[in-house]
Amino acid sequence: METWKEVRDFVIENFDGTYDSDTNTVKALLGVNRDRTQYVEITRIGDTSWVEISSCIGNVEKNDVLDLLEDLADETCGGVICRWGELYVRDTVRYEDIEEEGIEVSFYRVAKVADKLEKKYVGGDYN
Repeated sequence: METWKEVRDFVIENFDGTYDSDTNTVKALLGVNRDRTQYVEITRIGDTSWVEISSCIGNVEKNDVLDLLEDLADETCGGVICRWGELYVRDTVRYEDIEEEGIEVSFYRVAKVADKLEKKYVGGDYN
């Protein structure tokens, strides 16, 4: 994909995403299995061709964070970050190097990992 606008429009059209111009973020609700859903966001990082794909896990007890990170070691997506006191599964990609299928794969990978960790460490849907 060549531009942020292409990425943004792809997510809006294919995942029924909602664009927030204040944060330059598109948020979409993905089905991760037949009875579970997970919000995933994609945000352009500054004026670069990099985007962050993230999904909130929620508030995790400090004592559980190391266990959560060990669980993440077996997964294939980026990592976990803390933002505004909440943990997020996060991956970053350079959109100039990826096609639509790569965005879709990253979206579902982040959503599934976040959902799995959310169920284990928060006990259910957080947001």
